[in-house]
Amino acid sequence: MTTTADRLLIHGSFTSSSTYKPMLYLALARLPYSFRTVNLKLGVQREAAYLAVNRYGQVPALEHRGLTIVQSNVILDYLARTTGRFEGASEQQRWQAREWLGWENDALVNV
Repeated sequence: MTTTADRLLIHGSFTSSSTYKPMLYLALARLPYSFRTVNLKLGVQREAAYLAVNRYGQVPALEHRGLTIVQSNVILDYLARTTGRFEGASEQQRWQAREWLGWENDALVNV
């Protein structure tokens, strides 16, 4: 039985490529999750209630098991580690995946 704390909750915007990445991961992994819209046009990301979730005032943010994880690539790494889906089988493969996330973060800007 899944408890409320075990439920994956993504805070994000459908217009954000950074939000799209963890949502795509969850869809491909066929994991259930909840989505809470952060309306960027209205500036919700700068309101105190959302800044309490993500101090950077950016999307996405993931809440899971009492943790709040921010930054899309950190969320991807967390999801791979905690779900075991799309995680490398060896330590070398896990580091290579993190290297790729670092490269993607440096090379691709707001696609």
